[in-house]
Order: sequence, then C-alpha cells, then structure tokens
Amino acid sequence: MAALSRPTAERGQLILVTGLTIAVVLVALVVLLNTVIYTENLATRGVDAGGADALEYRAAVVGSVSELIAAENERYYEGNLPVAGVENGTETINRTLSERHLARGAVAETTSEIHEGSPIDWEIESRAFAESGSNATVARNVTDMERFVLTIESVEPATGSEDPFRLVVGDWVLTIAVETTPDTEDARIAIEANGSSWTFARPSNATPVKVDLGNGTIDGREAAFDLPTEPNEIRYENADRVTGSYDFRATGPTTVESVDLAIHYRTAELEYTTETTVQAGESA
Repeated sequence: MAALSRPTAERGQLILVTGLTIAVVLVALVVLLNTVIYTENLATRGVDAGGADALEYRAAVVGSVSELIAAENERYYEGNLPVAGVENGTETINRTLSERHLARGAVAETTSEIHEGSPIDWEIESRAFAESGSNATVARNVTDMERFVLTIESVEPATGSEDPFRLVVGDWVLTIAVETTPDTEDARIAIEANGSSWTFARPSNATPVKVDLGNGTIDGREAAFDLPTEPNEIRYENADRVTGSYDFRATGPTTVESVDLAIHYRTAELEYTTETTVQAGESA
C-alpha cells in the first residue's frame, strides 16, 4: 500500500511559516530580556547620566511621600485630616519635582493611590487643666467621643468682665460658675448646659464634683446633656477659674496606611517607569 504524504511544496511552506514564527518569538524574548536587564541595572546602579537622574527622581518622590505620611498622621492634633493632607501633599510633591526635572529636559510625573489605615484613638488620663493653659483645644476632628469626665476640685468666682469656665463640644456649651449667694460660706456652684442647669455644693479637694459627659451624670445624678453625635472639636476656656482635671477618650480621623506610586521619567534617550508602595518612615 502506498504511504500517504503531503506534497513537498506544502511541507516546505509549513516549515517556512514555522521558522518565521519562531524567529519573531525569539526577537520578542530578546527585546523583553534586554528591557528587564536594563531596568534592573537602572534600579540598582544607574548605568548612565539619564539613569542617574531617573533614580534621583524616584528617591526624591519616595522619600518625600514617606515623610509626608508620617507628618500628616501626627498632625491630626492640629485639626488636619491625614487622608486629605496626604492627597494635597502628593500633588505638591509631584508638581515641584516635575518642574525641577523639566528644567533638565525630562518629563517626570508620579500618580498615586492612597490606602487608608485605622481611625485615630485618643486617650488622656487625669490631665490637669493648668497643663495646657486657660484656653486649650483638647481634640479636633472627633467623630465619636466615648468618655469625657471633668473632675472639679475648686471654682473661683468670676469678677468684673471675667467669664466662667466653659467647655465647648461642637456647638454644645457647658459652663461652671460660683452661684452668687449672700452667705459665702454656703456658696454653691451652678452648672449649665444648653438651657439646663444644676446646682451643687462648692467642691473641694476632698469632695470634688465629677461631670461625666459620656454617662450623662453629675456626681452620680442623671443629667440630660444631649451632646452632638459628631462633636468635631472639643475645647475649654477660662480654665484659670477652676482647679481640676479631665479624662478623655475618643475616636478621630482615619490615618494613611500607605501610598501606591506609579513613577514615570522620560527623556530623549530614556524612558523609565516603576511602581512602588510607600509607608511612613520608609527610605527610597
């Protein structure tokens, strides 16, 4: 029986097509390998002047963003929102460094994506009013106040144009003042908050008055404080009229965990692109 086979011409064409396909694949692999090798060299050594500038740009971006994250996560005490601060800061860093390298004939640009961390937890135990002065801000950007207890050991009468002690929680205000009576030995204090008032015996070191905003009590007596659900800012004024301390625990704004950076650097001789994730305190 005769063996079945394709014509010689068709077999030749098949070999030719196969050979061309293999050649194209090999060329593509060589180009890819060269790109990888060049990128690795650029990332580790900076093989030429253009590479050195690209690495300098990358280091400046990473270092600046790392410092920015750390700073904004700490500045919440000043009323800053870390996420918004990092968003604005990365834009400024990109613009400043891009302009600097544009003067060298390079197009440099960095895009970013922020990853949020956990909410900030404040906790202050038995801090005397005198430690922060007569007028002080306890916290800003508070989203949930879990505990705030005032321990009042003494209250001095306000004289002339002097105002009494005031605690301000968002738009809610509490005042503590000496109630004027003919008998100074039996003087009492008046505590007022948004239309409600309570009177108590004048406190002393031995018998302080405790105002518990979280549980809604004054010396254990129920007091309908009706605090705002999101107090935002908490501060006190005229603390020189009282002696005492406060305990505070609350939740604040969200921190920044990390920032993803896509770094692009291009000149007439070089095109460099890399991606990296930066956290607070990280060096380039």
